Amino acid sequence: MSEDLIEFFYNQYTATEPCGTRDEPNAHAAFIRVGVQRFNLTPCACETREEADWMREMAAKAMARAAQEAYRLRPMLFDE
Repeated sequence: MSEDLIEFFYNQYTATEPCGTRDEPNAHAAFIRVGVQRFNLTPCACETREEADWMREMAAKAMARAAQEAYRLRPMLFDE
């Protein structure tokens, strides 16, 4: 799978943001964002930024794979 495609999805369609509390000051939320829509990747915040970034990476890999498979299976969907 193309690292450029994964990086594109990581940068364009995933994000993290701090959501710490007194009990978990380093907590971060990871989510997919498409336009104005936003979808949480986990039901609860990740304990650290590193965990949230890992979730972003896994989501980017999944989206890149889905895009590649969709193009392979139905290339006519990508014609303009």
